[in-house]
Amino acid sequence: MKIYSYIKHGYNLRPVEVELSLVPGIPKINFLGQPDLLIRESELRIKSALKHQGFKFPQGQQVVVNLKPSYLKKTSQGIDLAVACALLWKTGQVQPPQEGESAFFIYGTLGLQGGVQVPDDLEFILESPKGSQFITGEPENNVNINTWGLKELKGLQNLQYYPASIEPKYKKAPEIDESIKLSRPVAETLAVTAHGEHSIMLAGPAGSGKTTFAECLYQVLLQPDERTFRVSQLINKTLGFELDWRPYVAPHHTTTPLSMVGGGVPIFPGEITRAHGGVLLLDEFLEFKSEVKEALREPIEKGQITISRKGRTETFPAQFLLIGTTNLCPCGDLVPGQISSCRFSLNRCRSYSERLSGPILDRFQLMSYTHTWKPGRHDGVSLKEIKKWIQRGRKFNLKINGEERINSRLNKLQLEGLVDKGLENFMPEFGRSLRRKFALIKVARSFADIDESKEITPAHLEKAAQLSVFPFEKMRRLFS
Repeated sequence: MKIYSYIKHGYNLRPVEVELSLVPGIPKINFLGQPDLLIRESELRIKSALKHQGFKFPQGQQVVVNLKPSYLKKTSQGIDLAVACALLWKTGQVQPPQEGESAFFIYGTLGLQGGVQVPDDLEFILESPKGSQFITGEPENNVNINTWGLKELKGLQNLQYYPASIEPKYKKAPEIDESIKLSRPVAETLAVTAHGEHSIMLAGPAGSGKTTFAECLYQVLLQPDERTFRVSQLINKTLGFELDWRPYVAPHHTTTPLSMVGGGVPIFPGEITRAHGGVLLLDEFLEFKSEVKEALREPIEKGQITISRKGRTETFPAQFLLIGTTNLCPCGDLVPGQISSCRFSLNRCRSYSERLSGPILDRFQLMSYTHTWKPGRHDGVSLKEIKKWIQRGRKFNLKINGEERINSRLNKLQLEGLVDKGLENFMPEFGRSLRRKFALIKVARSFADIDESKEITPAHLEKAAQLSVFPFEKMRRLFS
């Protein structure tokens, strides 16, 4: 039988094995495996709890507790109970479980009188130990677990073991604003962005609907998978935010690189990690510092961010739907084909717009100029209708793939064969940018899903090119 407890590790709790041995010596508890002061202090709590509960601490023997793996520095709120249980079973003061019993996961805080409390961070356990037994204190109403709770340590003598179940619960999705109606082209852009979770840049003058688009996009997103939602909850809880649905993170353009990507000592996650599983809105994208924008390149591509500080490395998840909004010049009136409408000089506009050029712009899969959007009328498409399109596309995606695939995350191998060789004549020239070609295919696949088409057709490629290729070419030609 193996005994495990939990230590704080990044944004969640990580299991560690608790190995206990008795050797001749002064009666005390020695912890091995880089424990911090909080763990070492548990010796006195354990001794006091044993005494008040009618148990004895071994005389003429020292208790050696090895926390594995030993290379990790450890802090824990609930390792007390695991050590006390292991000691009582080892000394025979409580009948140990039968040999062959599954592993035990024990996490609880001991009071000096022997009472057992649920640690404050119990909810940070990302996954319940399936097929194993879990012991903690008596759960409170707001702790969603199904396991054995000890009111006090002597309750271990009458323990009935059964498997643990720690399950997250989804709360109500955001309400859809039924008053919003979108023109057909804008509705299709919204639907394909949400269905494939494609990153999108919205460029245009103030008041053209960029922020409204982002808010509508958040309302029509579908429920995330269970693990992604659970990770999002834990990350936000670590950073002091309560989360009941996908995160919607909109940092101000004065945000520093440290706040955006994370760092520090000890290493903490940033805003891009807080947006994991949800939406990251970078309003006034060109106003963000270049260091912040360039730092987004890795997480956009990989869905995670790796940070190294003082010999320690942490990898945090950062799989988000990125929405960038921007004006193309200081006055906000410059749009492709209407340069004369801007009141600033061409050189000043060029220097401002160049902040958008380069590798970071190429990370966006979609781009739309909002000055071309027509306002929705009473007969426009409602958000509820758009969400039905997305649900239909996701259901069809699951049907043809046998598993749910998010099109924006398809890798090179998965993209092969999605477009028939006969359709390559319908694809525009990409120059050196394979990323543009891949973006085109991914977006075309999203259009095909919504149309419930197993094959990508020329019409899907044409629609995809209008969002993933031609707008980027217009941007490059704007000041040429």
